[in-house]
Amino acid sequence: MRRLSLVLRRSSFSPALAALVGACAGADGADTGAVSFGSASATDSATDGDTDGDTDGTVTDSVSASATDSSPNTTDPSASDTVADTGDTGDTSGDDCVDGQTRPCYSGPAGTANVGLCMGGTESCEGGMWSGLCVGESLPGVEACNSADDDCDGTPDDGIMSNACNTGMQGICSAGTNSCAMGEMACVPTMQPQQEVCGDGVDQNCNGNADDACMSCPYVYGFDGVAYRYEGAVGGASLFGRPEHALRGRGKAVTFAPLSVRLAGAALRAGPDGTASAKAKLLVAEDEIAYVDRMALTVVEHPEGTEVVSSSALQWTERHAPADATEEFLALPLAAMRTATSATWRSGPRSVDITEAIARRDERAVHFDRTTENFYEFDFGAVQAGAPARLVVDGWKLKEQRGLRADAKRRRPFVQVQRADGAWHTVMSVPSPRGDRKTVCIDLSQVAWDRSTYRVRLWTGTHEGGRAMWYVDRARLCVGEAAPVVVRTHDATVARLGFDGVPTAIDPADHAHPRWNTPDGKGALGPEHRTFGRFTKYGDVAELLRDADDRVVVMRRGDAIDLRFDGITTAAAGCVQTLWLRAELVYKPRVMPGLARANAFSENVGPMPHRAMGAYTADAAPRTDAAYLAYLKQWNTREYDATSTCWGEPVRRLASRRAIATALQVLPLAA
Repeated sequence: MRRLSLVLRRSSFSPALAALVGACAGADGADTGAVSFGSASATDSATDGDTDGDTDGTVTDSVSASATDSSPNTTDPSASDTVADTGDTGDTSGDDCVDGQTRPCYSGPAGTANVGLCMGGTESCEGGMWSGLCVGESLPGVEACNSADDDCDGTPDDGIMSNACNTGMQGICSAGTNSCAMGEMACVPTMQPQQEVCGDGVDQNCNGNADDACMSCPYVYGFDGVAYRYEGAVGGASLFGRPEHALRGRGKAVTFAPLSVRLAGAALRAGPDGTASAKAKLLVAEDEIAYVDRMALTVVEHPEGTEVVSSSALQWTERHAPADATEEFLALPLAAMRTATSATWRSGPRSVDITEAIARRDERAVHFDRTTENFYEFDFGAVQAGAPARLVVDGWKLKEQRGLRADAKRRRPFVQVQRADGAWHTVMSVPSPRGDRKTVCIDLSQVAWDRSTYRVRLWTGTHEGGRAMWYVDRARLCVGEAAPVVVRTHDATVARLGFDGVPTAIDPADHAHPRWNTPDGKGALGPEHRTFGRFTKYGDVAELLRDADDRVVVMRRGDAIDLRFDGITTAAAGCVQTLWLRAELVYKPRVMPGLARANAFSENVGPMPHRAMGAYTADAAPRTDAAYLAYLKQWNTREYDATSTCWGEPVRRLASRRAIATALQVLPLAA
């Protein structure tokens, strides 16, 4: 009632209505703060509508100064009116208050206060009434990409519309979607880099070149006791490198050269007889058919403080292959290894100091330029008279579309040294590395050093149709004699052929690091990768790998051989052992380099390569002796044709096995 009286005091009403309301106010004993209209009495009188008794029709609005408790206390602070915070966020403009009072307020939707950017404000009392204005409050707004929760629903940057965009990347990575990430709108690729699908004209690895890096060879993994770890590529010989190799009389020679991959990550597991065992895997990860004739484990025993390198890391022709395994490995003293006192990458007038970067092996290529010739200039310090010198280079070689400039010469790698006259002289041509993750040793022992320091240049080449690219990670000069080694060969106890699938490539668009991958079988494998013909049946193929006899294991993409080698003896005192997987194989790319798509010659198993074949062509003479034909009939029974859509075990063979199993279950037992 007091509130109603305050409202009436501030309004114009007729004397009769005012008297009526005043009477009600006086009768309300609960409202001790009642206000009287007219005389000093606690009640209001009405005479002819005149409440002040002078019958002139004028209402005199006076507040009684009586010493009763009916009027508000305006001097005693302890008795002053206070307004409690009831939490009411509705219309409070009619509530009474004392000027200068404030209270918290929020007018947004329920459940949004103090969520995200939303926050309450302050409402003030003006003229004895709450203003109805919530000053300083922040209400839900339209969600923006700013790492904030603008609409106060508890989730920042949600519900923002996206649209198609161009990422500015190459190949399949060019198409993207505008998405909010980390508080900023970004064009995110709808597809990530993948391994190349050779021959489709599409740039799957997003480096700007379609169908590059399509020639490789099987991958090798060492088992570290927990999982298989990628070691590198075998580096076997391709059965053709250019389209003209398919023509009569123009085929490439079939070369089953012995090649070794270091098993740096393989762990030796001790057995009960005092010997140890090791495991490795050979996987056809690329778009090709592989023909594996011989595989074994090579254990190189060498003095502590030496590092073993294999001459098979460099490409060579048959006449340059080592006569035996002992000549293939060198144990170089680590104390004799020098890093360059200065090293520079050069191309024409351009140069970059790489002294620090090329002194360490970090699986990352030092500076390079794919579009031109690259060479690296080293100063390895003072010449040591009479001591043999060897240039040791870690890196990898890939075949890719380099986009060489018109003025770039096409030539193989070579080495130059600086003579006393200051001029650079070419001393030898150098083979390039055989594939991924290779340490090559270039023998400079026959070079005459007629100045006080070893000044060397390594030109990495623009050969193989301008597609070969040698990436350099580390370079050292070994000055001193190699230590003796003991080489032991172990045939596989078990060599199980099966289907593993394609590994997942790690950042395949970046060729400045090795072809890192995880052998999880989750890589891309579609119908466009299919190859056809009769492949070696799944199971233990150790028998086929013991001898170099043309009885090859024929493998399709995704096929793998899991190998176990037993009987490894411990090293002699003062020596350590380095393990190598040795293989003799050739491979056939599904798409011939230089062609846009596969053809019947490149995507089929036949003709079967053999050592006496000479040149590999579509009409090359096959082996027809009885022993070889018996091998084909017994082992190469896994057949795929143009109607086969499966990977792994052919569907027809699976169906046949199931039928046999069912028949065995229903046949009656013999009496």
